[in-house]
Amino acid sequence: MGLKSRRGGFTLIELLIVMVIVSLIAGFGIPMFARSMERAEVKGAAGEITALMRLARGRAIATREPSTVVVDAETRQAWVVAGKFEPEKNQRAVEGPVAIPQSVKLWTLGEKNVLVEFSPSGSSTTCELALTAQDAHAGNDENGYHILLEPLSGRARVAPNTELKAHEARE
Repeated sequence: MGLKSRRGGFTLIELLIVMVIVSLIAGFGIPMFARSMERAEVKGAAGEITALMRLARGRAIATREPSTVVVDAETRQAWVVAGKFEPEKNQRAVEGPVAIPQSVKLWTLGEKNVLVEFSPSGSSTTCELALTAQDAHAGNDENGYHILLEPLSGRARVAPNTELKAHEARE
């Protein structure tokens, strides 16, 4: 019985190979996870603003009076007021305010406030609003979103910027 039994366990080489593989997975996975969290925050903010627009449209139709969605880039809030928004008046919000996270950048074409007015027929004024991650360099960042509004029907929806780029390329 000259055979020695080998003890169970791992060699140093096996442990090093496992550590390298785990490091590679973490090196690629963590940044991808961070980007997906950032994208989720941007999409969530766009969804909340769009929900306010849908609510304002429904309110205007139901009450037969205009409603306005105000998106204030300075205070990073969005809310709905009854009637037309007049900054000099202290109008009470009928819905909201919805806070826009600091990690989300609003692109409002230089305006302090984006105002979208919904008429009792359901139609609306136009809206130019894009949301991206705070570190994005332009409103057309591929991980960003646009809020699209059809003025005749007043219907609002969220569209990824990649969808807009594909649409612009076809035109």
